[in-house]
Amino acid sequence: MKLTNLVCMLGLLALPAQAATVVFDFSRENTSTANNSQNGGDGNWAPFAEGDTVGEVSTNIGGVTMTMNGTSTTATTTTQWGINNQGIGIITDGSGGATGRRIDGQNDGESITFSFDTDVNLVSVRFGSFISIGADNDVVTITPSGQSAITLTSTDTSAPTDDISLGNVFVAAGTDITITSTSAIDGGFLFNEITIDTVSSVPEPSSTALIGLAGLGFIIRRRR
Repeated sequence: MKLTNLVCMLGLLALPAQAATVVFDFSRENTSTANNSQNGGDGNWAPFAEGDTVGEVSTNIGGVTMTMNGTSTTATTTTQWGINNQGIGIITDGSGGATGRRIDGQNDGESITFSFDTDVNLVSVRFGSFISIGADNDVVTITPSGQSAITLTSTDTSAPTDDISLGNVFVAAGTDITITSTSAIDGGFLFNEITIDTVSSVPEPSSTALIGLAGLGFIIRRRR
């Protein structure tokens, strides 16, 4: 191999890996017909239908598998998945309808826990029924296990919301992330969409360069 070719290859190895952006869109009509004009496209993640018993579900989008489960601390009979064009939620004890499927952590102890099978940065989120009425606001917390909660407060009445930044918080593969409401107006909120960036586990450019330089020095020495 020519020396100039080797130098070029070492330079390419030192380049950082590019992150991939993946969007998980939970919006569906109750009949599983996609309908979400706000997002400019159809929902791509709905492995259950309205009324299905809550349990662990997962779907792979863009090479990333997201696993999800739900719970309600006040349920006495059943806990079911709720879903419509605003997003997904939880139906506790059969309380369906416009507000019954929303995630209400304040009154019903409802929450959704999810994780990814690879390291990710949490980029942004969208909610349905995430509103402000007068001086009252919906408040949602997103808490990766072992990290501080990300607290989000509603500012308007649009539904679903525009992208709400999550600050590119890093979350390791397999880490549980819990989303719930601490202040629920009109029955709570729906989980509409989450955007993540994948994180590649590769050597830092400086480390790669050092390894390459050592190899280059060995080759030059042999040529002498």
